[in-house]
Amino acid sequence: MIAVTGVLKLYYISASTCIDADFPSVLKHLLLNDPDTQVVANCISSLQEIWTLEATTSEEASRERETLLSKPIVYYLLNRIKEFSEWAQCLVLSSWFLKYIPSDSNDIFDIMNLLEDRLQHANGAVVLATTKVFLHLTLSMTDVHQQVYERIKAPLLTLVSSGSPEQSYAVLSHLHLLVMRAPYIFSNDYKHFYCQYNEPTYVKKLKLDMLTAVANESNTYEIVTELCEYAANVDIPIARESIRAVGKIALQQYDVNAIVDRLLQFLEMEKDYVTAEALVLVKDLLRKYPQWSHDCIAVVGNISSKNIQEPKAKAALIWMLGEYSQDMQDAPYVLEGLIENWDEEHSAEVRLHLLTAVMKCFFKRSPETQKALGAALAAGLADFHQDVHDRAVFYYRLLQHNITVAERVVNPPKQAVSVFADTQSSEIKDRIFDEFNSLSVVYQKPSYMFTDREHRGLFEVSDELGNLSIGTELTDTGVPGHSVVANDKDLLLSTSEKEETRALIIMIHLARHLIVH
Repeated sequence: MIAVTGVLKLYYISASTCIDADFPSVLKHLLLNDPDTQVVANCISSLQEIWTLEATTSEEASRERETLLSKPIVYYLLNRIKEFSEWAQCLVLSSWFLKYIPSDSNDIFDIMNLLEDRLQHANGAVVLATTKVFLHLTLSMTDVHQQVYERIKAPLLTLVSSGSPEQSYAVLSHLHLLVMRAPYIFSNDYKHFYCQYNEPTYVKKLKLDMLTAVANESNTYEIVTELCEYAANVDIPIARESIRAVGKIALQQYDVNAIVDRLLQFLEMEKDYVTAEALVLVKDLLRKYPQWSHDCIAVVGNISSKNIQEPKAKAALIWMLGEYSQDMQDAPYVLEGLIENWDEEHSAEVRLHLLTAVMKCFFKRSPETQKALGAALAAGLADFHQDVHDRAVFYYRLLQHNITVAERVVNPPKQAVSVFADTQSSEIKDRIFDEFNSLSVVYQKPSYMFTDREHRGLFEVSDELGNLSIGTELTDTGVPGHSVVANDKDLLLSTSEKEETRALIIMIHLARHLIVH
């Protein structure tokens, strides 16, 4: 068993010696004849690595690699897979069967029948590896692919409820990916995604995303009712996420009567963060369902702008004051009060919304808004933020040119927004699906985004052991990118002392980086 691994080590030391001694053929013989499954697993790992590296320069190596993926060898491993250790099973399933190209549909069904019982395995890694094989084999068979979703659903849901929080999160991440691709298959299982009081926040957040994804006309009421319970949660991040989830469901449903009532109830709760999140969602709701403006504005009009501190919530309130100023009696006076406190408003987003809202209000209620508009333009022209200044200049020149044209530009007839942009493109989602059973699914981004050097961020771990260097972001500011290099003195330090030293150096460079900025 150890000798097989030694062959791979020899290959890296001297590839020509390893090949000339015909060690790969010895490994192939052991792969097919050795009774010890761990020896077989090591042979698979070593041969795969050797022939993959050799195939870049040798056609013979490419042919040898193809023979390893022949039908007799694949079926031989399939028939012995129950004898393998969990690690070896994952190795065979993840790196071997995924490269095998079945000859026909019967071949696919035979492989899945042989692997059927692996879906019942207690180890989550084995189940996920088997799931990936099933999904990969049936990609070109639409009907069968959907049946695979039904088949793998129960094992994955069982793993979620039976493992540690860390395992539950990993499995839930894969379930989330499947739910996004086929939400209707999981729509009847929505109760599995209800949050438990003792679950970590990261698990709860993922479950909220899944509840949003599986919501449809048949289960929306139950899901929204459950989410509204979370809004009163003592865990503020979860309360915020649950309110956002209610809003997302409202934006993707046709019958939103009950959901609108729930959102308006949030506005009446005496919790600042609940009111703030609800205001942002009501704004988006009115953009898609303007017919609900009368009910929403009646409640929004009772909210004091002095009680709203979060920039996004304040911007949403200001947008509604401008958009529906004809229906809100105090809108011009509320905007005037906000303009008087212009210098105290630190958010550029709020100041931009304030300029636009005053312009809209001016075209609907000119006598009451004229003074506020003049004050807003004067403050905007003197603003230090470039975007705010430019918008004030634009509005000022537009009004000078032609008031009628200005009204058509700032306050044109609007159509309801039908679809809100998704945060991830379908191409990225497909790329993540291709990397099923990997960290890509957990991170919700393709592997190149966290493995390629240009996507690593501030710190880069060098290829040499013991080197920790500061990335390009520090060097671009003029702060030298020092490295911590292992030397004789380093070897005298304990592991904890080394880590403390590295952490201290990193903190020093971070502080210098922040001072430069």
